[in-house]
Amino acid sequence: MSDITIYEFRPLWLTLDRVGPFRSAPCEIDFTDKQDRPCNIFLLMFENERGKTTVLECIALLIRLFGAKSPSRFDCEDLDTGEGRIQLDVLTRIHRRRSD
Repeated sequence: MSDITIYEFRPLWLTLDRVGPFRSAPCEIDFTDKQDRPCNIFLLMFENERGKTTVLECIALLIRLFGAKSPSRFDCEDLDTGEGRIQLDVLTRIHRRRSD
């Protein structure tokens, strides 16, 4: 068994492709500033029905999967059918302590 402590978890990029309203072309969201450093605060602003909730649900889904060995379902129809793709690039600092 091991204990994992996450010291830092900062989003850098999110890519959504063929998920929810992001069908025609991949959508890339950059969470970095002009010096390519992760932002402390980020605001999502779109028109209604344009994917704000989809973005947040995809981030939550990927965080839930953090550390999963072999997930077979994602609880997202576009991903479960193999049609969609999401990728979250993050900056992390993790300490893993083994306890036997």
